[in-house]
Amino acid sequence: MLKPSSFISLRDTDGRWILVAKGRWVVNTAAALNVALQAIHRTDDRPLILDLSVLQGLDTAGAWAIHQLIKRLQ
Repeated sequence: MLKPSSFISLRDTDGRWILVAKGRWVVNTAAALNVALQAIHRTDDRPLILDLSVLQGLDTAGAWAIHQLIKRLQ
C-alpha cells in the first residue's frame, strides 16, 4: 500500500489498515509530504483509519494534505 516514510506508517490491525501520520505536516515540509502521500494507494476494500494522534505539528498546509489524501483514497 505504501513505502514507509518519516511522515506516515501503516499497520494492518484486525482487518483494517491504520495509517499513522507522524512528524510535522506543515508548509515547510509540504513538498516532501506530498511525495510521501502520493505513494499511498489502496490495494483492497478493507476499512482505512487515519490516526493523527502522534503528529508533532499541523498547520493549514498539513490539513489540506489530509483532506486531499482522504478524498483520493475514498
